[in-house]
Amino acid sequence: MIAFATGAVLVATYLITRMADIPYRDLTRDPAATLGGPWYTGVLSTGSIVLLLVGSGIALFAASFLRESDNRSMKGLLTATALLMIVVGLDDLFMLHETIHLEFGITSAVYLAIYGFTLVAILWMWREVIVGSTDYVFIVLAGVGMGLSIVVDVIMEQRLFQLPFSGDLIEDPAKIVGMAFMTYYMIVTSHHALTRQSDPVPG
Repeated sequence: MIAFATGAVLVATYLITRMADIPYRDLTRDPAATLGGPWYTGVLSTGSIVLLLVGSGIALFAASFLRESDNRSMKGLLTATALLMIVVGLDDLFMLHETIHLEFGITSAVYLAIYGFTLVAILWMWREVIVGSTDYVFIVLAGVGMGLSIVVDVIMEQRLFQLPFSGDLIEDPAKIVGMAFMTYYMIVTSHHALTRQSDPVPG
């Protein structure tokens, strides 16, 4: 089954490259090799995204073992948070927002507003679970890091005003720190949820 699925993806990728007139090797080789850059190109950014996706996978895996059926329970929180972080991680990894901006002229403020609204909706729907059953300080720190990165990104893109320092010194490091805290939050929350479920019920 795994071999069949992998083969199907490779064949579909090849057909897409033929239709779009894209070199097949551009999709199969490492970005640094394709672009002719050094091996360490984007090492911190890519590493933080990988960690975020790993944390999201752990959260989804843990949610699948939780017996709670209420969508506003810990199971729902882990699922919703993980799915949002997967979208954010893939967006950042493949720079999808840049493609959307270049192809359709949609500014960063639009898609960032969508991410922000989704995050606020999750925080509001699961506010009792977040505050009462998780180490929510880490999700706050993650929000501060990612939020600071977003603000600097919008300032640089829209040229709202001249920053007294290079925006790159703040934007990417803040994003990486935010992703690290978010990864930690998802992993720790998953562990606590599974531990509490496995504890024997007092008789």
